[in-house]
Amino acid sequence: MRHTLILANHAIKEYENYLLQSKDFLFGVNVRPFDFAVNEKNLDKKAIEIACYETLKTQTFKTIQNIILFPKTIQSLLSLLKELQCYGIRLSDLPKETDLHKDIYQALRSIQPLYHDFSMVDNVQYTVYPQGLSHAETYYLKSHGSQFEASPTQNPESLSFKVALNIRHEIEAVIQEILTLDLKDVVIAIPNLNNHIPLVESSFKRYGLNLSLSNRSFDYAKKQFIATMNLNHTQSLKALIEFLEANPLNLKTSDDLVYYISHFELTIQDVLESFDYVDETTSDKDMMYLQQRIQEDSVKLQAALRELFACDFKGALHFSYNIIQNNSFINLKPLLNFIETNHPLYSEETYNFFMNHLDSLSLSEKNSENIRVVDINELPHFTCENLYVLNLGASAYPSISKRTGIIDEQYLSSIQGYPSLEERTEYQLQDQKRFFKMSKKLTLSYSSSTYEGKGIEVSYPIESFCAAHNVPLEAWKVDQIINTKKNSPSLSRILANELYLKEGKIVGSISAFQKYLDDPYEFFIERALQTRKPERLSFDPRIIGTLNHSIVEHSLFGLDDTSWNDLMKVFPESSPRIQMIKARNDIMMRYVVKHLKDAVADTDLVPLKRESWFDVSDMFKNIRLRGIIDRIDANNNQLIVIDYKSSKQSLSPASVTAGSQLQLLSYALIARRQYERDVLGVFYYGFRFRNINTSLYSYSFSKGLQMSDDNSDTLWLNDQKFSGWFFEAPETTFNSTDYFGGLRETKAGMTSYAMYDIEKVEEVLRIIYNDIQENILNGVLDKNLIKMTLEEANYRKDRSDT
Repeated sequence: MRHTLILANHAIKEYENYLLQSKDFLFGVNVRPFDFAVNEKNLDKKAIEIACYETLKTQTFKTIQNIILFPKTIQSLLSLLKELQCYGIRLSDLPKETDLHKDIYQALRSIQPLYHDFSMVDNVQYTVYPQGLSHAETYYLKSHGSQFEASPTQNPESLSFKVALNIRHEIEAVIQEILTLDLKDVVIAIPNLNNHIPLVESSFKRYGLNLSLSNRSFDYAKKQFIATMNLNHTQSLKALIEFLEANPLNLKTSDDLVYYISHFELTIQDVLESFDYVDETTSDKDMMYLQQRIQEDSVKLQAALRELFACDFKGALHFSYNIIQNNSFINLKPLLNFIETNHPLYSEETYNFFMNHLDSLSLSEKNSENIRVVDINELPHFTCENLYVLNLGASAYPSISKRTGIIDEQYLSSIQGYPSLEERTEYQLQDQKRFFKMSKKLTLSYSSSTYEGKGIEVSYPIESFCAAHNVPLEAWKVDQIINTKKNSPSLSRILANELYLKEGKIVGSISAFQKYLDDPYEFFIERALQTRKPERLSFDPRIIGTLNHSIVEHSLFGLDDTSWNDLMKVFPESSPRIQMIKARNDIMMRYVVKHLKDAVADTDLVPLKRESWFDVSDMFKNIRLRGIIDRIDANNNQLIVIDYKSSKQSLSPASVTAGSQLQLLSYALIARRQYERDVLGVFYYGFRFRNINTSLYSYSFSKGLQMSDDNSDTLWLNDQKFSGWFFEAPETTFNSTDYFGGLRETKAGMTSYAMYDIEKVEEVLRIIYNDIQENILNGVLDKNLIKMTLEEANYRKDRSDT
C-alpha cells in the first residue's frame, strides 16, 4: 500500500530530508502539501485564476462589478471555494439575502466548474501532521478518516524569559550568546520575519556570520524586469522614472537622467526627442555640463524606449528579459522558467495577474546548518536543541488573522455550517503554541520599545506562561564598546597652514567663516580640499531669493531686469507650477519694491551702491575677506548697510558673539573704510510677508468688549520695517518711524530706542576673527574643540556717549 504524508508547505523539504537521511530513495512514500494530496489539478493556480477571469468578465454584478476582475478578489473567491469543499458546504446553502450575497453566489457558481473537487485515493494510507495546516484542511482530512500524528515534541529542560531595548538589541544579544556558548542546532523564530530580514542579515554579518535569508541580487533583477514591463504597459512618465531608477540598461548617468527629466518636467514624448533644453547662453555651467554628460546615455535610452514601445505584450517579455540578461551576471533561471512555463496564460488584458504572480517569484536561500532563522508560523517539524523566540510583543503574538474584503467575517458568519470565528481562532492559538514544546533550551524574548522610544507591552500568553513556570524576567546583556576615547579629526599646524593659506591669508567669504564655527569639517572639505557636494538646481526658495534680489536691485536703480529670462534658460518656463509660483511672487514683489521706494523717499539717504564688491586683506589677522554687500544707502556724511533676506531676521548680540551673525556688521566696517563715511546703521530687510494677526474685538475687565482699532495696513507696515542696529543718532535723516525699526519720535527730534557702538563692534569682531583663524591654522576639525575667547560682549554705547 502506498503511503502519503501530508504536511504544511514549509515542512515538506525538511521531512523529505529526514526520510532520505540514510537512503537514496524510498518506494511508495509521498510527502505532499494538502492541495497536492487531495487534487493535484488545483496546483496550477495561475491557470485557474486566468480561467476565472475569462469567465467573470462576461458577467454583470450589482455591487462588485468594479472589483470582481482584480487578482485579489478572484483569489479570495477561490479560497472560499476551497474552504466550502473542506467543510462540505454546498453552494446552494450560501446566503442570498442581500445584493452582495447574490453577487458572491453568482460569482462562485460561475467559477466552481474551474476548481476541481477534492478526492482521497483508495488503497493509499494518509498520515497527517496538522501543524501549519489550516482549520479547513484539518477538518477535511479528519472527516475522511486520515490518520493524524503530532509533530515531535520536547519539554524544555531550560527556560528563560528575556527583555531587550529594541528588536536590534534582541538579535545582537542572541548572536552573542550563540557565539559565546558555541551553540549548535539553533532555531531563531521571529513573528513577521519578512519585515526583519535586512536587520537579521546585517546583524549576523557584523559578527562574521554569513546568514542569507533572501537573494537580493535576484530580487533586484526582478525589480528591473517589472519596471521594464510596467513601462511597456503604461508608457507613462512615472513608469519611466522607476525604469531609470532600477536601471536595467546599466546606464552610467541614470540618476542624472532622472534629475534632468524631472527638472524640465518632460513628458514621455519629450524624452524621445533631443535632450537640449538648457540654453547654451546660460551662465549656469553645471546644468550645461550635466546636459553634455547625459547625451550618450540619452541616445541609448531613446533607442531602447522606441524598441520597447513598439513591442506587444509577448515582445515586451522577451525584450525585458534580454536587456537584464545582457547587462548583469545575476542568476535569472527562476525568471526564465516562469516566463517559458506561463507566458501562454497572459496577455495585455491579464497584465495585473501577470504582475501578481510574478511578485511572488523568489530565489530561496539556504539557512546555515547550525543556525536557522524562521517565521514563528513556519517552525521546523522536528525538535531542536536551542530555540529563541523573539519580538513577542502584544501586537506580534499571538497573530490571529481575520478575513476582510467582500468575503469578511460578517459574510462567513451567515454561512450555515461554516465554523465560527471563535472556533477557528482557538485552532490558530493552539497551532501557534507549539514552540513551547519543541526544544531542550527555550528562550522567550520581547522588546520593551520601538526605535522611536514608544513602549511595547509583552504578550499576555507569554507573560502568563512564564509566571506559571516561575521564570523571572531578565534583561538581555549585550557586550558593547563603551567609554572609548573619541578620535576627533584634526590637522597638524604645518599641514593646516599648507592647505588653508594662500599668499599668507585664509581666503573666504564672511559666510564661509561663519560656517567654520558651525561645521569645521565641512569647511575643511570645501576650502582646503576644494571639493563641494554637488547641488541639484531646483526652483526652490534659494532660487526665488536670488531672483528677488535682482528684481529689487534693478528696480531701485531704474535698470531693466532680465533675471527671469536668464533663469528660464535652465528651467521649463511653461511649467504650471513655476507659473503659479511666479504669479504669487510677482504680486509680493510689487508690494516690496513700492515699500522700498517709499522708504527711500522717507529719508535723506539715497541708494549709493548695489552689489558692492569687496576684497579686504588687511582688516583681520591672516584673513582675506571677499564678497558682495547687497546695498549701501548714503548721504554726505553717513551711510547705512542693507542686507536682503528671503524672510524677516533680526540682529542678535548673542549670535554675533557666537560668530553666527558676522555678515552685516562686517559689511558695516568694510563700507565705512571703502566710502569714508560714518555708519548710521545696519539693517536686514525680509522679502517674504508674514501673516498679520488681527482681532475684530478685544476684551478687558475695565472696558468690557470693544471693537479693535487695529488697522491691517498699519500692522503690515510695522512688520515690514527694516530690522537692525543704529550706531548714530538719526536726527533729521528720517522723516517718520514708518519704515525703520527702533526709531522713535520725540520733541527733540528723531532718535532710536537703542544705540550701538561701532568701535566696540570692531573690537569684538577682531577678537572673533582672530579666534577663527587661530582654530583654522591649528587644524581644528571638531566643532566641540573650537576655542573662542568671548562668551558675551557689550555692543551698546555708554550713556555718556548718547
